[in-house]
Amino acid sequence: MAGSKAAYTELLKELRELLLSSLNSAGVSLEIARSVADSTTNCLINTWGGSLIYFPKGRIENAKATREKIIENFKGNNALEVARMCNVSIPHVYRVLGKVHAEKKARN
Repeated sequence: MAGSKAAYTELLKELRELLLSSLNSAGVSLEIARSVADSTTNCLINTWGGSLIYFPKGRIENAKATREKIIENFKGNNALEVARMCNVSIPHVYRVLGKVHAEKKARN
C-alpha cells in the first residue's frame, strides 16, 4: 500500500506541475500560476480524494477527428497520402470511406 500512496503523491505533484506550466505558457505570471495550480490541486484532493478515478484516453474523440480528416482530405487517388497524414493504414482509410458510402446509400 505504501507504493500506491507514493504513486498518488507523484500524480498530484505532476498534476500541479502541468497546471503551473500550462498557465505560465499562457502568459500568467509565475506567482499567480503557482497560486492557481496549488488551489486547483487542493480542490481536486478535497473533491475526489480517496476515489479511484479513470481518465479515458480520448480514443472516441480522436477516432471522430481522424474520420473527418480522412473524409475531408481524400480526393479519390490519394489513399496513401491520407493514410500517412492521419497515421493510419491504407485499409483503414478505405474502411472509413466504405462506411461513409454505406451511410449515404442507406439515407437514399
